[in-house]
Amino acid sequence: MDETQAKIPVTENSAVRELASDASSRKRFFKMMGGAGAASAFALLVAACGSEEQPAPAPTTGGNTDTGGGGGASSGDLEILNYALTLEFLEADFYQQVIDSGEIKDQMIADIAVSFGENEQEHVDALTATIEQMGGTPLSPMPSAETGYGIETGGRIIHEIGVTRMGSDPASSVVNRHCQAHDVKNLFVADGGPFVSNPDKNVTWTILALAMRTAEHIAAERKKGSL
Repeated sequence: MDETQAKIPVTENSAVRELASDASSRKRFFKMMGGAGAASAFALLVAACGSEEQPAPAPTTGGNTDTGGGGGASSGDLEILNYALTLEFLEADFYQQVIDSGEIKDQMIADIAVSFGENEQEHVDALTATIEQMGGTPLSPMPSAETGYGIETGGRIIHEIGVTRMGSDPASSVVNRHCQAHDVKNLFVADGGPFVSNPDKNVTWTILALAMRTAEHIAAERKKGSL
């Protein structure tokens, strides 16, 4: 990446400038918006809202050190950005592999895959530039098929779900649609067990939603005297 790509300008006196220059503001933004998605949004906002005439100053550290090799941003911010960079790289790499495989015969679908891949690569470039501007070092080399794409062995970081599968048939499932065990009336499973497949995103919010739904069902059945 050349020097011009590595510099992401930010408009003066803007909210984006504050995010770029103030570590505490970034922390609040990341916490409010949530992890890697916030990091990607931050990078793209900075890239989109900049003025080429006014580059952003180096972010303040508040005494924190940078594990990415620079002296500008806090290590926590750079870790989040590098995590987001890894996810975006994997998505861009996926689309490139799909295109290179030649398996897609429909030109319209191939064009969509190309468009998606280019979009993901823009995210990679924006995050890489942001990390460098903040004084960090983008993760390198990126995960590859040879290294298992950086995925740990089962039980380390992977969300293992679906052990008590949800379904209407007791012969092929453990709990019903209310997460209530088929064989034990007063037993409810309110975690990741009832999942029937692994979702694309983090499972936490779905677990919370299922737990709330299950709790409401339990309360309603208790009022009826059914439990």
